[in-house]
Amino acid sequence: MDIVCLGELLVDMLPAETGLKLAEVSAFYPKPGGAPANVSVAAVRLGAQAAFMGKVGDDAFGHHLADVLKQAGVDVRGVRFDREARTGMAFIAKPDENNYEILFYRNPGADMLLKPEELDSELLEKTRVFHFGSISLIQEPSRSATMAALHIACESGALISFDVNYRPDLWSRSEARDRVMATLPDVDLLKVNEVELELLTGSTQLDAARSLLQQ
Repeated sequence: MDIVCLGELLVDMLPAETGLKLAEVSAFYPKPGGAPANVSVAAVRLGAQAAFMGKVGDDAFGHHLADVLKQAGVDVRGVRFDREARTGMAFIAKPDENNYEILFYRNPGADMLLKPEELDSELLEKTRVFHFGSISLIQEPSRSATMAALHIACESGALISFDVNYRPDLWSRSEARDRVMATLPDVDLLKVNEVELELLTGSTQLDAARSLLQQ
């Protein structure tokens, strides 16, 4: 396997129109989403073998999302279905072209409930690249599952790719910073935007990026 992506697989509820705040949008359209899942699809489109690991609800949306990945050519043997929690959703609005609003429905979402014992260890042991994001680090048991997967992939010699993907509505700045910084010693490829660079280093300057590389 070229790349295994672990994390959230969600339904993004996209706005029928832009230029309105979240509460003002007239309608929303469901689309497959979740940053790590998006990476797995993009990898296949670039000619790589990709697999996705994560958890969705044992509901109509969950099975639809798994089918979408499968139809895109992504290996879904690592997808699990939870009978107790629903598939996560995120409602999105764009008040203007430079800003967006997002409201997550995860109380809890099924993606938060992936357990270490539900991981497909064989996939992780044989992948060349392991990619994950910070959202699965927010709460247990997905935090422990993510760290267990990271450990297996590291031990197997995979390149480790990490997307900080900070969502301030889901956890505090201090907790996010602490958990992200704790993972950096195992990371080979780190993706941050300017907001995340400032979160981790207190600066958006190039020297701040170099300080992250030293970690």
